[in-house]
Amino acid sequence: MIIELLVLVVLVLVVTRIVLKDTRKRKARAEADRIITGKQLATEAQINKCITVILSVKSWAVNQTESDRERVKRLRNIREEMVTPHS
Repeated sequence: MIIELLVLVVLVLVVTRIVLKDTRKRKARAEADRIITGKQLATEAQINKCITVILSVKSWAVNQTESDRERVKRLRNIREEMVTPHS
C-alpha cells in the first residue's frame, strides 16, 4: 500500500513537471515571436531568458524544430544589435 502510494506520488510529480515545462516553453516561444515581430520591446535579460527556456529541453539538440532554431537565431541577432554600438 505504501509503495503504491509512493509510486503514485512520483508519477504525479513527473507529469506535473512535464506539463509545467511545456507551458514555460510555449510562453517563451510566444514571447520570442512578439519580440521578433516588434510587438514587444525587450531587454537583453528578457531575450536571454527566452533563449534559455527554448533551449532548456535536454533533447533539444536532437529533436529541435526548425522554428525553434530560427527563433533562437533571430533572438541572438536582436540581442547582438542591442549590445553592439552602432556608428
